[in-house]
Amino acid sequence: AHIIEHISYAEATELSFFGARVIHPQYMVNAIAKNIPIRLRCFADHLHLGTLVDHHSDGPDDKPVKGFSVIHNVALVNVEGAGMIGVPGIAQRLFSSMREAGISVILISQASSEYSICFAVPAEQAAYACATARSTFAPEIANHRVHQVEVEMGCAILAAVGDKVPGTPGISGIFFGALGKAHVNVRAIAQGSSERNISAVIKDQDSRRALRALHAGFFLSNQALSVGVFGPGNIGGTLLDQIAVEAKRLNDEFGVDIRIRAIANSTKMLLDEQGLQLS
Repeated sequence: AHIIEHISYAEATELSFFGARVIHPQYMVNAIAKNIPIRLRCFADHLHLGTLVDHHSDGPDDKPVKGFSVIHNVALVNVEGAGMIGVPGIAQRLFSSMREAGISVILISQASSEYSICFAVPAEQAAYACATARSTFAPEIANHRVHQVEVEMGCAILAAVGDKVPGTPGISGIFFGALGKAHVNVRAIAQGSSERNISAVIKDQDSRRALRALHAGFFLSNQALSVGVFGPGNIGGTLLDQIAVEAKRLNDEFGVDIRIRAIANSTKMLLDEQGLQLS
């Protein structure tokens, strides 16, 4: 993680909706209306300037993507059928039924062919959402115009947020390229015309690996090295001391991010996915 020096209200709203617990979109309504800047600071280091939130989208942090966030415990509902193609009102019927049932729709994705509509809901509402969709399209299902209504559990929504994403070519390429290199399968995609938010539905079990890949692709280094040291005696211990001293410089000057994931001797082993603290 890194400190975001400056962020716009729109970016903060996107990130907080997707799970950042420091601020909530509703808490910023009055500040946005009165154009009052908000500064977020950490209790553990109150002298640090922290993050400034205001109307401006430009600031000292010139990265096009300001941050990533995840919504866990999500289910993906897919409504599919050739009989929906070119028929007006299908989406209206579907989402009106969800509203009447009190089901929160988090993400919507529809192909231009209109053959299928998929949407994400909280996992606890998945069965009810699926039953509601089947009830809504019962006549079409009976006539084989809607072929199936199915739900996929165990999903998460991963979002990349930044005001400068629309004016920066290749952001989507980096986003999905990083996920592809990490072997993370994307189940659905949603991106508004503003392009401020790129969202992808993935398996929840892949979310940690996906976040790590995106941070490496956008923020960290050109090359991440996972290192295991077997035999931390005089030579191995000296190597670890050298890495501890030089790791930051190697990252800053050469873009090499060294992570010690394992240290082992003849009796035991220390493991850490994020990297062991050498201190």
